[in-house]
Parts: sequence; structure tokens; C-alpha cells
Amino acid sequence: MDEAACNFNYNATTDTDPTLCTYFTPYLDCNGECYFDEDENGVCDQLEIFGCLDENACNYDSLSTRLVFVFIQLKNI
Repeated sequence: MDEAACNFNYNATTDTDPTLCTYFTPYLDCNGECYFDEDENGVCDQLEIFGCLDENACNYDSLSTRLVFVFIQLKNI
């Protein structure tokens, strides 16, 4: 029995299969909810992938979960 497990039961009297224990992660609490999800898209802020979300743009990134704006200023050479 592991007191650090999310599903630890103080009333348990026998130790069962330890693979049945569930634990929180650095990003998710014991209920599977993100600690931080500023844009409420279901992806924890620490796991967001920043990039272009516009499918018509030349720099579209299908793996992106959060839009990032990048402005590039071109100078005359």
C-alpha cells in the first residue's frame, strides 16, 4: 500500500497489485485535471506546442496547440 497514491485507501487491510495505484503527475492532479491550463483547451500549459494554427498559412504546424505570433522585420541589405 502506497500512501502517496491518489487512490490510497486508509481502510484497506491487504496490499493488492501495486500496478493498480494511480499517481499525480507534474502536470495533472489526481483527478486528471491540469494544474495550469490558461487557455482552457485541455492541454496543460507546460505541454503546449506553440506555432501557427492557420491551415492556410505556409508555416502551419499541425502539432501546435497554441498560437504564437512572430513578427519578423526585414531590413534592406
